[in-house]
Amino acid sequence: MNERGRPHHSKLTDNARPGEQPHPERPQRDFARAQQLAAVAAAVIAALTLALGVYTQLIRTPGDITPSPSPTPHAIRSATSSTNSVRGEVREATDAFSVGSCVQGATTVPCDASHDREVISAGTDCTRDTLLDYLGGSAVDVLRPDLVVSTSQTHGCTVGLSGATLSSSLKQMLPTSSGAALRWCRADNGATMQCTFPHGTEVVHQRRPGSTEELNCPGRLARYTEKTWPELSDSVRVDAERINNVDSCVVHPLGDNLFTNTLRGLRRSQIPLAGRT
Repeated sequence: MNERGRPHHSKLTDNARPGEQPHPERPQRDFARAQQLAAVAAAVIAALTLALGVYTQLIRTPGDITPSPSPTPHAIRSATSSTNSVRGEVREATDAFSVGSCVQGATTVPCDASHDREVISAGTDCTRDTLLDYLGGSAVDVLRPDLVVSTSQTHGCTVGLSGATLSSSLKQMLPTSSGAALRWCRADNGATMQCTFPHGTEVVHQRRPGSTEELNCPGRLARYTEKTWPELSDSVRVDAERINNVDSCVVHPLGDNLFTNTLRGLRRSQIPLAGRT
């Protein structure tokens, strides 16, 4: 009742009509409806963004697209025989004739492209030790004789393979499985050939010019293979031979057999032998 004795009416809320109680669930329904509308709007924006991206890709010109580089074979390609094929590390070309540069003609090229030689030293002191250091070898290693080292004031010391085109770097190749391609294996007629093909002999030591060291071929073979002579003597023989006026140790398989890989660093591995066919 108010001061005049009339009944007091409270203000209506939530749009309630006179005589009607406010609905307690209406604010919750309004909030849920707002959330639904927001979710629909977000989905529409995402769909429009995706469609714009697809459209952008479709209208790109061919010049905008950079193709992925294709893999290239890493090999020494022989000009005369497939037995010179090897694998090795791919190295990038350089702008100058620095160590590791691959050279074709008078310019550097990428080392996975055809090239005829590689720079092994920037100086002109082209020694066997320089070559072995570049190839990753040691004094125990014997290299095939058609590896040709030359020198010039322009390129420094370079190495190439006679009669073959290189298409990968020879740098640090000897310690890898590809290093067999650089070792000196021979056919029955004495011709140099790839060590991963069946072959009759392998040269495991050559006395350096002017050296008075004992040749001791069984000891040289043991060091070369990293096996003891008793482990080897039942399967091979090693002879002292004169090759190109150099005292050398040459290993032969016993029986009617051929070697199927290099003997270098065998350690605990079996001697790679196969019967002649």
